[in-house]
Amino acid sequence: MNGDRGGVEEIQAQVVDVTGAARERRRFVLSNGQSWDQVEAQRAANVRVGDTVTIRNAAMGTFMLTSSRGGAGHRVRRAN
Repeated sequence: MNGDRGGVEEIQAQVVDVTGAARERRRFVLSNGQSWDQVEAQRAANVRVGDTVTIRNAAMGTFMLTSSRGGAGHRVRRAN
């Protein structure tokens, strides 16, 4: 997936880093080298380093990141 909706519906990768304070927008760095930024500031306690995440197409030019840990999804945009 390259962030431009080029036909790929979803990816899965492992989280290698999470930056940002608990109630700010977070950046998720994945094992495939991609970085994804939260669109809305919200808690992301269900996404931790080492988790496998799935990123799927969502509305309004964004994507939805969900964790293998369960819990709420997070709307994200590709940072790189």
